[in-house]
Amino acid sequence: MPALIEFVLPHVEPTASDHMTDNSGKEEGYPVFWNTNEAGNPPVPWNTSKFVNVPGDPPSLEAEVSRVRTGLSAASAASKRSTWSERLAEEVDEAVGGIKPACAFTLQLVREHPCLVLVCFAMVGIGVTVGMVIEKWEFLTSLYVLVQITTTIGYGDVLVSSEWMRMFMALYVLLSLVIVANCLNIIMKSIIEQHIINFSARITRMKVESGKLNRTRRKEQQLSRLGCGCGHEVLASSVLLIGSILAGTLFYRFAEECTCSYGVTRTSYGKMGCNDETASTCKASGGFQHTWVSAFYMSVITVTTVGFGDYTPKSRAGRIFGIVWMATGVTATAFFISAVSKQIARRPQKQVEGAEAINAEIFKEIDKNGDGHLTKAEYTRYILLRHGFLPRKVLRDIDDKYDSMDIFGSGKVTLEMIQQAAARNSEMFAQKAATF
Repeated sequence: MPALIEFVLPHVEPTASDHMTDNSGKEEGYPVFWNTNEAGNPPVPWNTSKFVNVPGDPPSLEAEVSRVRTGLSAASAASKRSTWSERLAEEVDEAVGGIKPACAFTLQLVREHPCLVLVCFAMVGIGVTVGMVIEKWEFLTSLYVLVQITTTIGYGDVLVSSEWMRMFMALYVLLSLVIVANCLNIIMKSIIEQHIINFSARITRMKVESGKLNRTRRKEQQLSRLGCGCGHEVLASSVLLIGSILAGTLFYRFAEECTCSYGVTRTSYGKMGCNDETASTCKASGGFQHTWVSAFYMSVITVTTVGFGDYTPKSRAGRIFGIVWMATGVTATAFFISAVSKQIARRPQKQVEGAEAINAEIFKEIDKNGDGHLTKAEYTRYILLRHGFLPRKVLRDIDDKYDSMDIFGSGKVTLEMIQQAAARNSEMFAQKAATF
């Protein structure tokens, strides 16, 4: 029995509390053998180099089996917790990995184009300030309207009332789409591109681990030749788009289950008597309610920039979330549409002719110098012309440039010959300039 326990259970060193002595100083109880291997090796059964007396009567076999099972269950649960923690850490690292390049790119943009960045910030500040001064909007409402402009969603839930503001908005929208929307698109694009790279790397890593990489590559090459390949870009961008829609659906279903709105929208919608302290009082007083269908509908209409305006973010929390969500969702949609368009417009890969497609007539056409030998350069030239990879005029210009350097017609050019040709070209250019 001690040997069985010794072999199954992990190594546990006894403590002073494991010893029990009587008044005479003699240890009482039953002996249990312990593994004294401190090098981390597997337990050695029947290791009698050390033993202690455990107080009490020897445990039954059922009790020891129960104790072993309890220990194994705890170890299994700890292993699962470790696995989930590792996965969570991996997800966090990937999310942060998409933001770090955007921060670095933003800093680079500031260093290289400080005037553009200053103009962007100035445009945002001017737009928010004018909305707060002329239309008496809150800061959050004014910024929320500005994001609608730059993303071209245009809900129409916050309206412009004064003539001066209409004139300002007409000019501001034109400038904002050129400057602010461009800066925002560049930054968001860098974030999403990095997430696409991370997602593609994860897919490749999963294929490598599962041993399916070679088969997948062959399949992708076959699909690419047929013009129906689905790259990682389409898959990654679709995941981002679906994630944006789900995020909006979940948030507005729970965060705006019922709201009375605030500020100018609460007044314009006639909800001054609405009470949204609790969901029940909000529903009873006629507040704006969201179902699963309406939340999903609003998310799709928003990220696709349709923006009907029948369902819009109305609470403060909803608009704070919407400022970020609208920008990321619209950018993800643009990436998805671009990736799908590339796949749809992609033409089947042209097959390059091999030896089976070259007869005597074609051979004579390729063999430009007529020496009865086909060089690699001659074959490459033929393929480029045959499939239209390069226009004939461009190849002719390449030949002329090379012939101007190869003055001896040997088919070989040295650095000295190149420098001489450059000097002759400079001299000819100077003469033409002097003539004119």
